[in-house]
Amino acid sequence: MAVVATATAMMTSLGMAETVLLKYSSMFGTYRSDDGLGLALTGNRLAWTGSQRPAYAGGAPDNHAVFIFSPSLKTTDYGFTFDPNQSAKGYRLAFDGQTNIWVAGDSFATDSPVTPGAYQSTNSGSYDGHLMKLDPSKTGITGILYATYLGGSGFDDHLYGLAVDTAGCVYVAGLMQSTDMPTTPNAYQKTSGGKSDGVFAKFDSTGGVQFVSYFGGAGGDAFRKIALDADGNIYLVLTTSSAGLPVVNAYDSTFGGNSDMYLVKFDPTGTNILYSTYFGSAGNEGNNDIGLAVRDASNVYLCGQAAAGAPTKNAWKATCAGGYDLLFARFDTTLSGEDSLRSASFYGGSNNDFDNPGIDMTLDVVGNIYIVGSASSTNLPLKNAVQTTLGSVGTNDAVVVKFTPDCSKLLLATYLGGSGSDYGQAVAVDGANNIYLTGKTFSTNFPLTPDAARSTGEITYQWADSFITKLSVVSRGAVIIVR
Repeated sequence: MAVVATATAMMTSLGMAETVLLKYSSMFGTYRSDDGLGLALTGNRLAWTGSQRPAYAGGAPDNHAVFIFSPSLKTTDYGFTFDPNQSAKGYRLAFDGQTNIWVAGDSFATDSPVTPGAYQSTNSGSYDGHLMKLDPSKTGITGILYATYLGGSGFDDHLYGLAVDTAGCVYVAGLMQSTDMPTTPNAYQKTSGGKSDGVFAKFDSTGGVQFVSYFGGAGGDAFRKIALDADGNIYLVLTTSSAGLPVVNAYDSTFGGNSDMYLVKFDPTGTNILYSTYFGSAGNEGNNDIGLAVRDASNVYLCGQAAAGAPTKNAWKATCAGGYDLLFARFDTTLSGEDSLRSASFYGGSNNDFDNPGIDMTLDVVGNIYIVGSASSTNLPLKNAVQTTLGSVGTNDAVVVKFTPDCSKLLLATYLGGSGSDYGQAVAVDGANNIYLTGKTFSTNFPLTPDAARSTGEITYQWADSFITKLSVVSRGAVIIVR
């Protein structure tokens, strides 16, 4: 593993040279096993969610955890953990435009928090989705403003995605295996379509339900992420093995086979589809996770794993280099048919890359694209890398990449990992283009900075630690480009 303090390259798209710094990196968590799954930013406040497993017993359940870091990242200003009678975790979170935080996840427990007026006050099966709104100015359960289960009697019901609008309303999305989840009369799809379905729902700022709906066909379906545009339109990405899903102005109207990625755009009511399309081939696309980011209706981005044969267009790289690579694409949902796909490209090396759960995607203020995941290839295309080699052959490293808004130029690509397997699972970017990453590491030599708040973890072959890493991108003056 080679870790360098800085890396410099000429960025032709910006006419600037940039230096990428490993500004801060630390283990995070004090328990037996920690898993960072979601990040959210407001100003200089970074919030984290995931799960933590207490150290006192190997068989103890995962705790649902939420933290807000101080600006230095070395301490936390707020922490909420709930020790349930069975496992529970948070997958995604977002600030509500004030100081409160919405958190979506799941719970196997029968004693996870619920509040008066909850849409669903009990766990109806095994894993149910779980949604909370927290007030960080208060401690413990006194800060729970709203909490509800969402699920049915089936085994696997989870909330993987979350978004909040300018009014503080929250939108959630995930997987619903249960056929008896309670839906609302205005649901787009009131009943389960098959093996498993996507679920999406909206609650107002106080937790009042606006709609709860299934979405899916006869196969297995799961919403992975949800996002909004400035007009309140709702975007969702689905992993699907169902043929016959609704297609509106679609780039691709037919299911490719095995599993496809699928993009759908609803109007603000959640009842009318404005755009929807399959995106895949005969292989497995987006089988483990899908990233989603929306700048506006003409710039909708998704990404996930894909193999050779997946569609590309105006590609930075048109072919798959290994078993699985990252496939990332830009859609214009104001257009239809072939025109609606603006670009699609592979990124990866000769091994399997981005084929684990935990892919995430975000945009900066000018629309540059950031994607985090994990990779096992030793020959990834790198740019401005803070770590230039895979931590150990045969393992995975966390990987973060940055592309221009049109997906045509690679601006940053780096490994981040040690001798064990490491997984990047969430990314956030602030207004100064600082990049924040979290995930989990099985490496005792994960790249850390000298000022790390915690430099060791309880890492074994089965227990991982979470990490918090900050990369800073610094422009270094104008570059004269000679052609």
